[in-house]
Amino acid sequence: RGTTRTRLSIAIGLSVVTLGAGIPWLLVSGTWLMLTTFLGLVSFQLLIVVVLLEYIFYEQEVNRSVVYAALTIYILLGNIFSAIYNIIQVFDDEAFVSSIFDTPLVWQHVVYFSYATLSSLGYGDITPRSAWAQSIVSIEAMIGLLYIAIIIGRLVSVYSTRSAQPRDDATSNEANTPN
Repeated sequence: RGTTRTRLSIAIGLSVVTLGAGIPWLLVSGTWLMLTTFLGLVSFQLLIVVVLLEYIFYEQEVNRSVVYAALTIYILLGNIFSAIYNIIQVFDDEAFVSSIFDTPLVWQHVVYFSYATLSSLGYGDITPRSAWAQSIVSIEAMIGLLYIAIIIGRLVSVYSTRSAQPRDDATSNEANTPN
C-alpha cells in the first residue's frame, strides 16, 4: 500500500514536471525545457513500464488485462527510446542521418525510427551516426527482440500451466459422473 502511494506521488510529480516544461517548450523552444520534457517523459514512462511488468509477472492467469499490459509496454518502449533519441539530438544534431529527409529529423521521424528499430524492421532510411546513437539503437533492437521472446514465453507458460490443471467447476464434475 505504501509502495502504491509512493509510485503515485512520483508519477504525479513527473507528470507535473513534464507538462510544466513541455508546454512552455512548445511556445518558446528552449533547450533546457526540451531536455526537461524528454527526461520527464522517459522517467514517467519507465515508471509505468515497471508497474505493468510487475503486474504481468505476478498475475497467475492470462486474461485480456495481461495481454493489454504486455502490448502497452511494447508501445511505451518505442516512446521511451524516441525521447532518448531526441535527447541525443539535443547534444548532437547530426547523431542521426537520413537518406530521404534533407532537413534535421523532427520528432515524428524519430518516433518512426524508434518503432522500426524496436520491431527490427529497419528500413535503413534513417541511420545512427554517432557512437551514442549507435549504442542506444543497438540496445533498443535487443530489448525489442528479448521483450517479445520473454513476454510470449511468460504468457504461454502461465496459460499452459493453467490449462493443464484439473478443473474444479460444476461442468467438469458433471462430465465425470455416470448416468
